[in-house]
Amino acid sequence: MHRIKMVVALSLAITLFTAIAVLAQTTIKVGVASMITPVSAVKYYQQVVDYLGGKLGMPAEMVHRTTYDEIDVMLEEKKLNLAFICFWEKRWWSL
Repeated sequence: MHRIKMVVALSLAITLFTAIAVLAQTTIKVGVASMITPVSAVKYYQQVVDYLGGKLGMPAEMVHRTTYDEIDVMLEEKKLNLAFICFWEKRWWSL
């Protein structure tokens, strides 16, 4: 179920940022934080970023940082178009 949600979210993000990037005619900047993700796995994110750029027909740049805070600030300052943010779903059960 999480995989389906992730695919849907990624598809919507691609559609939205395609429209924005085409209007702006700019490089798509994608943020990746490796706080939990091993640095060795960042190369797989680069493959996704390259895929997005290829599908959109425009340059795509991966912006790597070591903390989520850095990525959050860059998103707020509009220095990134999108970012891979790991989220943790915690369910509380009442007794």
